[in-house]
Amino acid sequence: AEDGIRDTSVTGVQTCALPISVDESILAIGKPYHEAAEKYLSQLVAESPVALSTAMSRVEDTALIDAIQMVQMDAAKADVSFASAFNLNVHAPKGKISVRELAALYLYDNTLYAIEGNGKMVREALENSARFYFNRDVFGYNYDMAEGVTYEVDPSRPPGSRILNLKYKSQPLKDDQPLR
Repeated sequence: AEDGIRDTSVTGVQTCALPISVDESILAIGKPYHEAAEKYLSQLVAESPVALSTAMSRVEDTALIDAIQMVQMDAAKADVSFASAFNLNVHAPKGKISVRELAALYLYDNTLYAIEGNGKMVREALENSARFYFNRDVFGYNYDMAEGVTYEVDPSRPPGSRILNLKYKSQPLKDDQPLR
Protein backbone atom coordinates (compact mmCIF):
# COMPACT_ATOMS: atom_id res chain seq x y z
CA ALA A 1 0.00 0.00 0.00
CA GLU A 2 1.11 3.55 -0.67
CA ASP A 3 0.81 4.67 2.97
CA GLY A 4 2.91 1.76 4.23
CA ILE A 5 -0.04 -0.01 5.90
CA ARG A 6 -0.60 -3.59 4.86
CA ASP A 7 -3.99 -5.24 4.57
CA THR A 8 -4.54 -7.10 7.85
CA SER A 9 -7.89 -8.68 7.14
CA VAL A 10 -8.42 -12.29 8.26
CA THR A 11 -8.50 -14.72 5.38
CA GLY A 12 -9.29 -17.90 7.30
CA VAL A 13 -9.45 -19.62 10.66
CA GLN A 14 -8.61 -23.17 11.65
CA THR A 15 -9.14 -24.73 15.08
CA CYS A 16 -8.43 -28.04 16.72
CA ALA A 17 -8.83 -29.56 20.18
CA LEU A 18 -5.60 -30.41 21.97
CA PRO A 19 -5.47 -33.34 24.39
CA ILE A 20 -4.91 -32.36 28.02
CA SER A 21 -2.93 -34.51 30.40
CA VAL A 22 -3.73 -34.21 34.10
CA ASP A 23 -0.98 -34.52 36.67
CA GLU A 24 -2.67 -36.39 39.53
CA SER A 25 -0.05 -35.20 42.06
CA ILE A 26 -0.95 -31.56 41.31
CA LEU A 27 -4.66 -32.35 41.66
CA ALA A 28 -3.97 -34.02 45.02
CA ILE A 29 -2.24 -30.88 46.33
CA GLY A 30 -5.20 -28.69 45.44
CA LYS A 31 -7.98 -31.11 46.41
CA PRO A 32 -8.35 -30.16 50.13
CA TYR A 33 -8.41 -26.46 49.24
CA HIS A 34 -10.98 -27.00 46.53
CA GLU A 35 -13.15 -29.07 48.88
CA ALA A 36 -12.89 -26.42 51.63
CA ALA A 37 -13.91 -23.69 49.16
CA GLU A 38 -16.87 -25.76 47.93
CA LYS A 39 -17.97 -26.43 51.51
CA TYR A 40 -17.81 -22.72 52.36
CA LEU A 41 -19.63 -21.64 49.18
CA SER A 42 -22.39 -24.19 49.85
CA GLN A 43 -23.15 -22.88 53.36
CA LEU A 44 -26.74 -21.67 53.63
CA VAL A 45 -26.96 -18.10 54.90
CA ALA A 46 -30.45 -16.86 54.05
CA GLU A 47 -33.87 -17.89 52.87
CA SER A 48 -36.11 -16.11 50.38
CA PRO A 49 -39.83 -16.61 49.79
CA VAL A 50 -39.30 -15.83 46.07
CA ALA A 51 -36.65 -16.30 43.41
CA LEU A 52 -34.30 -13.32 43.19
CA SER A 53 -32.42 -11.84 40.26
CA THR A 54 -30.17 -8.90 39.47
CA ALA A 55 -31.11 -8.87 35.77
CA MET A 56 -33.12 -5.63 35.99
CA SER A 57 -31.13 -3.98 38.80
CA ARG A 58 -29.98 -1.03 36.72
CA VAL A 59 -33.49 -0.03 35.72
CA GLU A 60 -35.67 -0.96 38.69
CA ASP A 61 -35.50 -1.59 42.41
CA THR A 62 -34.51 -5.20 43.17
CA ALA A 63 -34.45 -7.17 46.40
CA LEU A 64 -30.83 -8.33 46.01
CA ILE A 65 -29.48 -4.78 45.64
CA ASP A 66 -31.78 -3.64 48.46
CA ALA A 67 -30.24 -6.35 50.66
CA ILE A 68 -26.72 -5.12 49.88
CA GLN A 69 -27.80 -1.57 50.66
CA MET A 70 -29.40 -2.54 53.98
CA VAL A 71 -26.31 -4.46 55.08
CA GLN A 72 -24.10 -1.49 54.17
CA MET A 73 -26.35 0.98 55.99
CA ASP A 74 -26.35 -1.20 59.08
CA ALA A 75 -22.60 -1.87 59.06
CA ALA A 76 -21.70 1.79 58.46
CA LYS A 77 -24.51 3.19 60.60
CA ALA A 78 -25.37 5.27 57.55
CA ASP A 79 -28.40 7.29 56.50
CA VAL A 80 -27.82 6.61 52.79
CA SER A 81 -26.02 3.82 50.94
CA PHE A 82 -24.68 3.63 47.41
CA ALA A 83 -24.15 0.32 45.62
CA SER A 84 -23.76 -0.98 42.10
CA ALA A 85 -25.07 -4.06 40.38
CA PHE A 86 -21.78 -5.58 39.30
CA ASN A 87 -23.20 -8.81 37.93
CA LEU A 88 -26.57 -8.81 36.17
CA ASN A 89 -26.54 -12.61 35.88
CA VAL A 90 -27.10 -13.50 39.55
CA HIS A 91 -30.15 -15.65 40.17
CA ALA A 92 -30.93 -16.93 43.64
CA PRO A 93 -33.62 -19.60 43.83
CA LYS A 94 -36.69 -19.44 45.99
CA GLY A 95 -35.81 -20.98 49.32
CA LYS A 96 -32.37 -21.37 50.80
CA ILE A 97 -29.58 -19.10 49.58
CA SER A 98 -25.92 -20.04 49.87
CA VAL A 99 -22.71 -18.07 50.12
CA ARG A 100 -22.19 -18.98 46.44
CA GLU A 101 -25.17 -16.87 45.30
CA LEU A 102 -24.18 -13.95 47.52
CA ALA A 103 -20.54 -14.10 46.43
CA ALA A 104 -21.67 -13.85 42.80
CA LEU A 105 -23.13 -10.39 43.49
CA TYR A 106 -19.70 -8.80 43.83
CA LEU A 107 -16.95 -10.42 41.80
CA TYR A 108 -14.18 -8.50 43.54
CA ASP A 109 -13.34 -7.51 47.09
CA ASN A 110 -14.68 -4.09 47.99
CA THR A 111 -14.17 -1.82 50.95
CA LEU A 112 -17.07 -0.05 52.63
CA TYR A 113 -16.45 3.56 53.61
CA ALA A 114 -18.72 5.84 55.62
CA ILE A 115 -18.37 9.57 55.02
CA GLU A 116 -20.07 12.58 56.49
CA GLY A 117 -21.80 14.43 53.69
CA ASN A 118 -24.96 16.29 52.77
CA GLY A 119 -27.93 16.26 50.43
CA LYS A 120 -26.05 18.09 47.70
CA MET A 121 -23.42 15.33 47.60
CA VAL A 122 -26.14 12.69 47.27
CA ARG A 123 -27.85 14.58 44.43
CA GLU A 124 -24.55 15.12 42.60
CA ALA A 125 -23.56 11.47 43.01
CA LEU A 126 -26.90 10.37 41.56
CA GLU A 127 -26.55 12.83 38.68
CA ASN A 128 -23.10 11.43 37.99
CA SER A 129 -24.47 7.88 38.02
CA ALA A 130 -27.25 8.86 35.60
CA ARG A 131 -24.54 9.35 32.95
CA PHE A 132 -24.63 5.55 32.60
CA TYR A 133 -27.81 5.81 30.52
CA PHE A 134 -26.29 8.27 28.04
CA ASN A 135 -22.58 7.59 27.85
CA ARG A 136 -21.31 4.22 26.64
CA ASP A 137 -17.97 4.94 28.33
CA VAL A 138 -19.64 4.64 31.77
CA PHE A 139 -19.49 0.98 32.71
CA GLY A 140 -22.45 -0.53 34.57
CA TYR A 141 -20.39 -1.27 37.64
CA ASN A 142 -19.91 2.50 37.97
CA TYR A 143 -23.66 3.08 38.04
CA ASP A 144 -24.51 3.49 41.71
CA MET A 145 -28.00 3.31 43.12
CA ALA A 146 -28.94 4.86 46.45
CA GLU A 147 -30.90 3.51 49.40
CA GLY A 148 -32.19 5.61 52.27
CA VAL A 149 -33.54 8.15 49.80
CA THR A 150 -36.17 7.94 47.08
CA TYR A 151 -35.75 9.53 43.68
CA GLU A 152 -36.55 9.32 40.00
CA VAL A 153 -34.24 9.58 36.99
CA ASP A 154 -35.72 11.51 34.07
CA PRO A 155 -33.61 10.78 30.97
CA SER A 156 -35.42 13.47 28.95
CA ARG A 157 -33.87 16.25 31.04
CA PRO A 158 -30.41 17.76 30.53
CA PRO A 159 -27.42 16.64 32.61
CA GLY A 160 -27.47 18.11 36.09
CA SER A 161 -31.27 18.08 36.31
CA ARG A 162 -32.14 14.42 35.74
CA ILE A 163 -32.68 13.51 39.40
CA LEU A 164 -36.23 14.37 40.42
CA ASN A 165 -38.26 14.02 43.61
CA LEU A 166 -35.19 13.29 45.73
CA LYS A 167 -36.52 12.67 49.23
CA TYR A 168 -35.11 11.66 52.58
CA LYS A 169 -37.55 10.35 55.17
CA SER A 170 -40.44 11.31 52.84
CA GLN A 171 -39.35 14.97 52.74
CA PRO A 172 -37.55 16.79 49.90
CA LEU A 173 -33.82 16.40 50.46
CA LYS A 174 -32.20 19.77 51.09
CA ASP A 175 -28.66 20.43 49.88
CA ASP A 176 -27.50 21.23 53.41
CA GLN A 177 -29.10 18.15 55.04
CA PRO A 178 -26.30 16.37 56.93
CA LEU A 179 -26.08 12.67 56.05
CA ARG A 180 -23.78 9.80 56.80
